[in-house]
Amino acid sequence: MLWVGGYFGGYTDITIRKNKTGAVVKVEHSMNDGAVLEPCQITSKKWESIVNRLYSELYLHEWKKRFVNPGVLDGTQWELNLKLTNGRKRSYYGSNDYLPYWNELVKIFREFAKL
Repeated sequence: MLWVGGYFGGYTDITIRKNKTGAVVKVEHSMNDGAVLEPCQITSKKWESIVNRLYSELYLHEWKKRFVNPGVLDGTQWELNLKLTNGRKRSYYGSNDYLPYWNELVKIFREFAKL
């Protein structure tokens, strides 16, 4: 799940859940009265491509858990939550600060919603 929001701009929440035939993508936008777009199915190949990009190209396993710039008020917050095999979880959070691969991360999810 990738959540991106700000004080004045609302939020976008993109959830991708693996299933037997690939994954289902659900998008929610607060600026559209919290409207949830119709979920869409992606293929197993697309799902695997997303996971591979996160680990092989964006080095997810090397990220810090928090990215915070305390000198900025009313900016942008973001959160990336992953559920891995064997019940393991990874969570990353940012407030007015971003990981080095932020633009590449956004590109992965921008296919499904405007961020």
